[in-house]
Amino acid sequence: MERIKVLMADAREVFREGLAKLLEGQPALEVVGTCATGLEAIEKVRQFKPDVVLLDTEISQCDYLETLHRCHELMPRARFIILTHSIQEVDLVSAIAAGASAFLSKDIKLEELVRDITRVYSGNVIISSPLAARMIEEFKRLEERRKTEKKEELLGLSKRELQVLSLVAEGESNKKIAEALWISENTVKVHLSNILEKLQVNTRQQAAIIALGKGAVSRKPDSAT
Repeated sequence: MERIKVLMADAREVFREGLAKLLEGQPALEVVGTCATGLEAIEKVRQFKPDVVLLDTEISQCDYLETLHRCHELMPRARFIILTHSIQEVDLVSAIAAGASAFLSKDIKLEELVRDITRVYSGNVIISSPLAARMIEEFKRLEERRKTEKKEELLGLSKRELQVLSLVAEGESNKKIAEALWISENTVKVHLSNILEKLQVNTRQQAAIIALGKGAVSRKPDSAT
């Protein structure tokens, strides 16, 4: 059986070389190289054409996202595993877009890492539990932002103007809107004036009706315009 060619890129020499030695002892794996920086990783990917690259989030010279992107361009068929001490270090969405196949904690047991390298090589995507929970939250935020941008596009209003109009649709007064958004009543009036002009209507009620009709804002069941 052909061994899986593994390249390790990690800033910490003791961790990097120690893990490389442990992985080299595995029958299914062959460590083709190790390196400490992003630029070295790019060069070694070009040189050794590994099957799987273990990439540290703390590499220097070229950060891990840029390194990941450039390595993936060189070797689109290679699999990339992000190793991290902290989930806060990882920009999950950007890393996936750049070609990452797995996100694993450096606290992982050797037997689990070997198993995951094999699974990633076979085409699986692996995300450790803490990272998975955070990724779900990130995708939720992205979806909310996408919805907001779509609403802004529907009416040609800014995010703040949509917030004001949403509160208008709930029947709130200028004073209540100002309190809810932490702005002055005069600023609310300016936003309302801009909203009426953009929607080409004369009253706040008409503006709310248009926004409700297009689904750009929602109204509480017990509220009235």
